[in-house]
Amino acid sequence: MVWPTTEYSAYESAGVNSGFVNGNDEWEATIHLLPCSRQEDFEYRSIAKRVDALGRLLNARQAAPGWRELASLWHEMPANARILVASHPTFFVWAREYAGQRTKQGDRKGLRLCERLATLICGAALSEGLDIVEPIHLASESTNRLTIIGSNTYICAADSSRPLQIVTLTHQNGNVRIRREDCGEQGGFPLSILGSAVSCIELGGGFRALRADVMQGGIEVVSAHTMVQAFFDGLPTGPEIGVSPRLYPVIPAETRSRVEEALQIIEDAWPEMRAELGRHLHMIVPFQGSARVSFTNPTWQGALFFRDPPADIWALVEAFVHEASHLQLNVFLSVARLHEWGAERTAQSPFREGPRPLDALFHGVFVFARIILMRARC
Repeated sequence: MVWPTTEYSAYESAGVNSGFVNGNDEWEATIHLLPCSRQEDFEYRSIAKRVDALGRLLNARQAAPGWRELASLWHEMPANARILVASHPTFFVWAREYAGQRTKQGDRKGLRLCERLATLICGAALSEGLDIVEPIHLASESTNRLTIIGSNTYICAADSSRPLQIVTLTHQNGNVRIRREDCGEQGGFPLSILGSAVSCIELGGGFRALRADVMQGGIEVVSAHTMVQAFFDGLPTGPEIGVSPRLYPVIPAETRSRVEEALQIIEDAWPEMRAELGRHLHMIVPFQGSARVSFTNPTWQGALFFRDPPADIWALVEAFVHEASHLQLNVFLSVARLHEWGAERTAQSPFREGPRPLDALFHGVFVFARIILMRARC
């Protein structure tokens, strides 16, 4: 294939054949351009920090309404279920909001944060088939959509004029029971439905199960998500961001097809990079109406945002490699250092005008060097 003509001399001159080292050649101080199995050490260390922090938080808050049940579930969950929670993009949003609010016991904001965390923990528990005896309050974070992480299915109200907000959920012996808090309607269904390949299943009691847009490897293509839209609404406007991005109410078939094609191109040309996407990327968010082509955000680690439609499929491939490399470097920086200078140290960047913090400069060199490596393989 032929890539669009772009001037990459500045990136090439920045050095693409070696890792970034803070004074020695040890792996502990190095981030390599090529994906390799040793990167998993940093991924697990990064997740372990979050898992440990959440466990200590739940232990400390067991007296608060709703937290006792979550703490009990958390201690029963196997390691892979805890990893599922701690690596999900909405967990990062929850942790940032919780750290900023520090709400009091019984405060409505505090209960809302508890419900958000419960949705993550409950979904991971169901993915492992764990019993949930005490009813747990769950919040619908998408319009009329209760997402169950680790599943390719979500729950919604059959009557869209009365969308889901808060429900309680229990699970015993393979049977799930849900109850609406606003009107008392309730229904039940076998746990196996959450993994069904059927596009729509009526659950009774005014509930319905719909198949989510999930790519191979568990990457969800997101539409109509209230947390994402709130994030978009809070972005600053300007020539780089443009107007506030708009989410699709439903993912168009051609958008899903483009995403699948781009991921397949990466798989064929650079299987290790596709595997890395599978480890770091959990949520792909196509949007409309913004000037920016694609971006990631530290608050939404594990999520990738891109403007749809892209200029062409190769622009989308480049966006996926570029943004996934930011996610990879974020993981590394959460457990290791790339240099010995503080956050206030800056240097001139070859990618944009003005000085940039050293971490940001490393991000620029890293992601553009990987784009060059991707181009060389296509």
